[in-house]
Amino acid sequence: MSFLTEESAIAGADASVKPRILVERRIAVCLVEELLEQGFSISVFGSEDWTLKRSVNRDEILSAMSTTDDDQLRVRRVDGEKIGGYSTGWFHLVYGNDGPDVLSDYSTNMEPFMTKTNALIDKLG
Repeated sequence: MSFLTEESAIAGADASVKPRILVERRIAVCLVEELLEQGFSISVFGSEDWTLKRSVNRDEILSAMSTTDDDQLRVRRVDGEKIGGYSTGWFHLVYGNDGPDVLSDYSTNMEPFMTKTNALIDKLG
């Protein structure tokens, strides 16, 4: 399973969990697109190892996500600028809970860069 497409996100899933998976995917896609629009590269850690490092390719990132029960995203500015005084920011996504709570935690220096994602979470929550 990956988040590249809706079909790949729900492939093989029981009908009872498909709505939750689609909500998780919608939030994850919003987050990735919002970060890329603002000049970030994204690395994906899928529970055991880095499956993708410093990518700016939406499809690569979404393909690497949701292959395990949780993902950690490490983000950096492509231009090398600091993010609220730090060189990186991070997000922790946990799959399989309640959909809108997929974004389990994140570094506070990323708050100014996730306004669309937070608005979507508020709408769906």
